[in-house]
Amino acid sequence: MKRIISVAAIGSVFLLGCSKPAVVEEPVRAVKTITVGADTYAASSEYTGEVRAKLESRLAFRVGGKMIQRQAELGQPVKAGQVLARLDPQDYKLAADAARAQTVAAQTNRDLAGQIIFEFSQDAVLQAGIEGEKNLTSLATMGFALSMDHVESLKLDFLRLKAIGFRHLKVRSSTLTRGMTGAGAYVAAEDFKKLLTRHGLNLIAERVEDEKTVVQLLDYAVDYAQGYLFGEPRAVREDSLKPISALEPAAIIPFRKAG
Repeated sequence: MKRIISVAAIGSVFLLGCSKPAVVEEPVRAVKTITVGADTYAASSEYTGEVRAKLESRLAFRVGGKMIQRQAELGQPVKAGQVLARLDPQDYKLAADAARAQTVAAQTNRDLAGQIIFEFSQDAVLQAGIEGEKNLTSLATMGFALSMDHVESLKLDFLRLKAIGFRHLKVRSSTLTRGMTGAGAYVAAEDFKKLLTRHGLNLIAERVEDEKTVVQLLDYAVDYAQGYLFGEPRAVREDSLKPISALEPAAIIPFRKAG
């Protein structure tokens, strides 16, 4: 009886040792689903940019100055003839007054017309306005010669200068020898004198200070030259001033090739 029980116990242990482990089921995970069909979402994109008119007109004043009034804003519709902006007229009034004073002085000394050349800077001429130009023309009508100096830009209306009465244009020698492009000239230095001649203007080269510059200017058919090379400025004392009628002319000499 004991043997039977032992065999049964051994059989039970053997069966327990050969049994399979229990299967553990994985948990159910949530899955995002989408129903296939027409998309009702409207896609949109954002971009940076500037809205501009198809046709633009770039406007500017003929002369420089301080803007004191602006009567139209960017993008605002405007009509033909509408005033868009105004400049401070004070500078132009001063230039016109100066020209008017010179006209009065010239009328008083009209007998000296053939001996006096009035020089005006380029800025003064550009700011003279209609009234100032009339005064300049009056000087020229009385026989006085007009000359423009302190010329920074060669983009000039030569027909207008001739109509006003200008007879001379004074240009720095450095501009003629190496600065024509920077000054906005329409032609090369070799042809600049021909352009002036067509408009009745003489070319004066100023600030001529060495012989090398003279050699270069000879090729440009310059009418007159002025500078330290021909006469350096001297200090003048008050007790040595001469009467106006006895003043010597400035050191401006005719400039031509020999022969």
